[in-house]
Amino acid sequence: ILNFVLVFFIKIKTMIFKGMFKMREGISYFKKTIWVIGFIILVNLSLDFSTQLRKTANAEFNPVPVLWFDVIAPILLGIYIAILLVKKWSININYALLWCVAAPCLLLLLTYPTLATLSTYEILPESFSYEFTINWLFKATVSTPIVFGIVAGMTLTLSLFSNHSNATK
Repeated sequence: ILNFVLVFFIKIKTMIFKGMFKMREGISYFKKTIWVIGFIILVNLSLDFSTQLRKTANAEFNPVPVLWFDVIAPILLGIYIAILLVKKWSININYALLWCVAAPCLLLLLTYPTLATLSTYEILPESFSYEFTINWLFKATVSTPIVFGIVAGMTLTLSLFSNHSNATK
């Protein structure tokens, strides 16, 4: 395997020197390869941390940290995926994307863990946790927190670093 990797890098080096790749394209490929390696590391760490957190929650009978992790991890994943899509790293806010997509997704995603945390520590009355809206939020967001989290993270990043010229109008 090491021999294969060395031969691969030698071939890429000769292709760059022969002009088959422009130097800028070589850097672009390198950045995307580094991104994929970082993505694999992020997913692996996330799965390991999730397993450890679930074991601790089962031992302590406290599901609140697991609820928060199930919300925060997809948001971070969405932000990491959006890194590929941002072309210019200057703050140029797209208010339509921020307020019409990112904010509602974040609000829906963060509502149930917040209410669960407040009811666990007996700050909310217990009868409030059986309301229709709470059950609807549970069905809507907890069944698919990964989708809401990835969409929220991606749109939050893309709305802050928008590439559209009419984003600030």
